[in-house]
Amino acid sequence: MSDIEFTNIWENAAVTQRCVIIHGKCAKLPPGEGSVVVYFDQMRFPALRFPLADGFFKAFVPLEEGPNKLKFEIQVDKNTTYKKTLNVRYLPVKENPPVHFCLLVAKDSPFLFETMPYKKEREGNDLGTAVKKMRMAAYMMSAFTMEQMNRNGCGFRSFFPYSEEEEDTITNRDHLKKMTAHIHIVKVDKTKDEINDPNRAQQNHDATDNGALFGFASDALKAYGGPFATGDMVNAACIYLDTHYDQKLDLIEGHAALGGCVNNIRLAIFGGHGLWSWPTCIEDIPYACLDETLTDKKYVGNDTGGIGCAWEAMCISMGAFQHEVGHMLGCPHEPEGIMLRGYIYWQRAFTAIEGYSNVQKKVVCRHPMPQDEAIWYRGDIVRFLNHPSFSLPGDINRFVVNASRPLVFPLDDGIDARCPQGIYMVDIQVGEFSRAILEYNDLPSNLRLTKKDIQNALPNEWKNKPVHLHVHGKPMEQTDIEDLDKFISESHYDRPDLKFTQVLGNQNGDSIDVSLPAKRVSMVRVFSGNALDAVEFCFHDGTSVKFGKDGGSPHEIRIDDDDEFLGLCIMAGYWIDAAGVITKKFTSPVFGGTGGSRVDLVPPQGYRFAGLHGWAGSWMSGLCLGYSK
Repeated sequence: MSDIEFTNIWENAAVTQRCVIIHGKCAKLPPGEGSVVVYFDQMRFPALRFPLADGFFKAFVPLEEGPNKLKFEIQVDKNTTYKKTLNVRYLPVKENPPVHFCLLVAKDSPFLFETMPYKKEREGNDLGTAVKKMRMAAYMMSAFTMEQMNRNGCGFRSFFPYSEEEEDTITNRDHLKKMTAHIHIVKVDKTKDEINDPNRAQQNHDATDNGALFGFASDALKAYGGPFATGDMVNAACIYLDTHYDQKLDLIEGHAALGGCVNNIRLAIFGGHGLWSWPTCIEDIPYACLDETLTDKKYVGNDTGGIGCAWEAMCISMGAFQHEVGHMLGCPHEPEGIMLRGYIYWQRAFTAIEGYSNVQKKVVCRHPMPQDEAIWYRGDIVRFLNHPSFSLPGDINRFVVNASRPLVFPLDDGIDARCPQGIYMVDIQVGEFSRAILEYNDLPSNLRLTKKDIQNALPNEWKNKPVHLHVHGKPMEQTDIEDLDKFISESHYDRPDLKFTQVLGNQNGDSIDVSLPAKRVSMVRVFSGNALDAVEFCFHDGTSVKFGKDGGSPHEIRIDDDDEFLGLCIMAGYWIDAAGVITKKFTSPVFGGTGGSRVDLVPPQGYRFAGLHGWAGSWMSGLCLGYSK
């Protein structure tokens, strides 16, 4: 047995991220603290030193594309040194959608961020320093997430920070040109005073415009162009450089912690008030994680009252920024972990030693082990496993084209859910948070769940209470059922003989309702222009029923005698864009506009297509399928 053992990675492991957190231990060491040194073959990077406690260490290791030979050494005294070599392959998945990290600057910005005097003297507080800190945050968050994914049995995968070949600053001993995380400097078309208006500060309970910073960021990214102007879905994680702590108001201005989606931009924003506490390079990580220097409100703010010293400032700011990146990647608030408030000990993921907490007035966990670290909740892990930014070449339905939101059909005793690209999770929520999840690694396109199935999945304390369901389809499509019992019992639109799906599109315009008799459909006419106007169902006996209003051009889809009409293929977004026909033998082209996502309106097994209910103005605004046994 070797002197040093690696506990979260193995020989010749293939990882997808440039930086990896390696856990190791040396059973021969006596209790106490020390350090481990990592040497890089062929001097790819300077040697790096990390704390060691009771024989255990966490090393934040940078890699270069391809094979990497790492040499770990622990020197006990001049006569005793323990050594181990580890070979790791770095194989980036370059075609995945990256996360773009951005610094947002006012149009009159002095390109400085607020800091403590000792930090200003040690490293500066200019734009170049901010770029270094943002770059390290990008790598720390991606490495943390990769460790969590691997720990949860999902492999060495994570999101990839967008990179370009430029001066690399992740070590403080050489700044060679390499492929490294690129930090976009994005100018906001607002002054510092406009950004730092107290009425736009999220933490100001009396603010009149506390959502403005999200809109400022979105507008600035669109004006910046580049990856944000292609129309493709893009991920942007942004920090406001000019954030200001107002001592008189005791308020952090130019700060909002928000994550969400605006048009094609998935966006996370945060203030730059914690930048001063972030490491500028890998050599700084142990220092930043253990810096017990007290914060001084003459210079920097105390965000949410959770910042007593420098390392706590790093946790509350970088960890909370990771929380907003989680929202950007599709995560809601969760019952535990990063998406609750589990980032207050963010630093534990990167060091085996914990410093004195000035908030807790004690050392909470002197030697944090993996089980003491911040985590991603299991539901978040499953979301990431099916997120295009986390994909691996062998994944099922890796890149989905024309994604469709899952369609959920109420049944007498549960639900039937459909998604052509596959359903990967049903999140069962009781009260404010998720209480159980059902995972589907084989990505079924059709899923039936009874109320008993759902209750059996819940812990006892949450059984027999109102249930909210979130049905997740590839890649990031989600359908929400706010109250399962009401969804099942009230889904008939005054037609107790039918059940209806959720509404596709919207409910604007005149209400329309048609029933389909139990006859063979021989032809369907779709009337459309740039959107759907109407659908006419023609039966073998020469009768017909029409759903919709006059308008559009007719498109006839004939159904042979040896075939059978099953339902409609709908393209829908805010309204109904187009429609086609689904039979046992074929799916027709859709006729209408080019927008929307595909949804197949085919009743669950054992039910028939019995009618449509909808709304129409100048064209079809919305509709839902009625079905019966």
